[in-house]
Amino acid sequence: LPQRTTNNLRDIKNNELDEFFNLKKFKGINVTIPYKEVSMKYLDEIDELAKEIGAVNTIVNRKGRLIGYNTDYLGFAYSLDFYGIDLKDKKVLILGSGGASKMLQKLLMDKGTKEFVVISRSTENNYESIEKFSDFEVIINATPIGMYPNNMECKVDLAKFNKLEAVIDLIYNPLKTKLIIDAEKLNIKTMSGLMMLVAQAFFACQLFLDKKLDEAKILKMYKKLKFDMENIILIGMPSCGKTSMGKMLAEKLKRDFYDTDDLIVKEEGKTIPEIFEEKGEAYFRDLESKILKDLSKRNGIVIASGGGTPLREENRDYISQNSLVVYLNRDLENLETSGRPLSKNLESLKKLYDERKKIYEGLANIEIDVIEDKIKNLDLILKEVEKHEDFSD
Repeated sequence: LPQRTTNNLRDIKNNELDEFFNLKKFKGINVTIPYKEVSMKYLDEIDELAKEIGAVNTIVNRKGRLIGYNTDYLGFAYSLDFYGIDLKDKKVLILGSGGASKMLQKLLMDKGTKEFVVISRSTENNYESIEKFSDFEVIINATPIGMYPNNMECKVDLAKFNKLEAVIDLIYNPLKTKLIIDAEKLNIKTMSGLMMLVAQAFFACQLFLDKKLDEAKILKMYKKLKFDMENIILIGMPSCGKTSMGKMLAEKLKRDFYDTDDLIVKEEGKTIPEIFEEKGEAYFRDLESKILKDLSKRNGIVIASGGGTPLREENRDYISQNSLVVYLNRDLENLETSGRPLSKNLESLKKLYDERKKIYEGLANIEIDVIEDKIKNLDLILKEVEKHEDFSD
């Protein structure tokens, strides 16, 4: 619908809706974009909150009677509390006018916001006129703009808003949209859609099972889902161990492993020194960005990046959207220089290191001082990853 249940995910086309709802071959479903409003006409009963919102996301089949609810409202409210975002007396801009937007409008009224405005492509308040709301304090994206597979799409320049306190995006794939990444660069508080997704599913599950559940399960599932979705990308100087550690890490975590340099060599049919010599560094960097753009959209993989990959801001954005970033900081004396176009000797390495150190550190979630023992180094990485993810309840 897509139809999401605890054990089934289905895409149902618009012309299949009548048959699907008439057959009623489900006990309970989650309804996602764009069917949160149209599904209501098939229901025998609609919960009062969902009726006020004008959209459902949860439908329960009780002895052949279809009852609609809106647990998005509950999930969003839970997520606001989790992130410590208070919307009372705030001026809020909502991007989008669909079912998710209707839920937000109801919630904002209940939370006592000072004012909210809906931005939609087809109304007077649209993306072309959005700058007249530059004094608004919160922006919430309730559109699919920036959602997989159209990662990095964004229609709003946050730098033009001078009082922004928080930016919220209901999208959860990627984990961070361009809107969220841009907000983080401006040191604005952010909230992405994953916690809301998990929380609304929890409240939907209570309806499916018709019983109360332990809310501690929300955080536990959130942490697990976040880690499963996150890529782990290794950054650092050439020959710091990204490839060898990446392979070992992927094997330990039972994940697929990709090396951006290897993918470039495979695509070009040439070694990296040959690419540099024949086509130049700019060509290589463009190809590197192209490879990373596609690779970083994936979930749950391990990536070894090239030493210069994080130098471009667009690459840092690609990395940030879905990845836990591990910086391997290895003593320069232990780095190899053979076959490295930009680090042919120790002097060149020191110059590169000075240029790149702050970029590596600024991008990294975890920094590892490399131990010259691969097994011990792997254990150190795993411990730091576990500490960062904080799997405790």
